Amino acid sequence: MRIPITERLKTAAEMIGQATVLCDIGCDHGYLPIYLAEKGQIQRAYACDLRDGPLKTAANNITAYHLKDRIQTVKSDGLHELSEFSFDVISICGMGGRLIAEIIERDLDIAGRAKKLVLQPMSEIPVLRKFLSENGFLITEERLALEDRRFYVLMTVEKGEEIYRDELDYVIGRRLFMHPDALTRDYLSKEIRRFSEILTARGGRDKAPEIDRILEELKKIEENRI
Repeated sequence: MRIPITERLKTAAEMIGQATVLCDIGCDHGYLPIYLAEKGQIQRAYACDLRDGPLKTAANNITAYHLKDRIQTVKSDGLHELSEFSFDVISICGMGGRLIAEIIERDLDIAGRAKKLVLQPMSEIPVLRKFLSENGFLITEERLALEDRRFYVLMTVEKGEEIYRDELDYVIGRRLFMHPDALTRDYLSKEIRRFSEILTARGGRDKAPEIDRILEELKKIEENRI
């Protein structure tokens, strides 16, 4: 039976790689741990959610794929109920960047036990990057997924010291542009168009120098990649 997994969750699965135990926070339908278990990338998983509806749906799907012995559903507000659990990878996908930061901040000790976190923020990505750098986490990789003509940013995070030059780095996400592929080029072009439109709407570089600075940096990245 085919698992109806999205492109962004497939990318998350690639970034998770091989793991012993995964904690998937905000599991929704449970497809990410199911997909990973079916592919043999994980031995066990906890599918976690705060809401009863998604947990019931996930439990039904886990049963349908005959994985009840390997994937357990857990009702948890973020990481809060996982203090007694053993795991090596945490995934948090499909939430706003600020909410992901809040979930990690509420239980920093639990998050810090993971060898790796794979995060997929839906919004406020600079907020998440800044939070991670200020709380002892290092973004080791950022990748893109394209789904329904929308770009999604995913990141692999470990404990470590992040060094940013200035506030601009939180916005740019320089690790995204280390991938010399068509998807990254398209995303860069889209970001240049987006910030160009913002700059025009705000009255040009004299009235919005911070936007002009972001735009100029993106153009430099584009020039260096050609």
